[in-house]
Amino acid sequence: MSDELLVVRCQLGEREAFVELVRGWHPAVERYVVRMLGRSDDDVVQEIWLAVVRGLPKLRQPDRFTPWLFAIARRAALARTTTEGG
Repeated sequence: MSDELLVVRCQLGEREAFVELVRGWHPAVERYVVRMLGRSDDDVVQEIWLAVVRGLPKLRQPDRFTPWLFAIARRAALARTTTEGG
């Protein structure tokens, strides 16, 4: 199933669609955080998914999910480096 369709299903309140979306993207999000921070950080990954949960209802272009997700991930990782003084 396409990410676009999963996003629309999430926006309609289908929990299983969100589970499937996370299952598909979680490994890539974790790898991205490792590349950005130079280490694993479960707290940052959780912050990313929390932002996704909060933001999905407002995502106007479901076909732009991937760049939107990684923009969130980038902001979360940069925020972590800023709070750590790096």
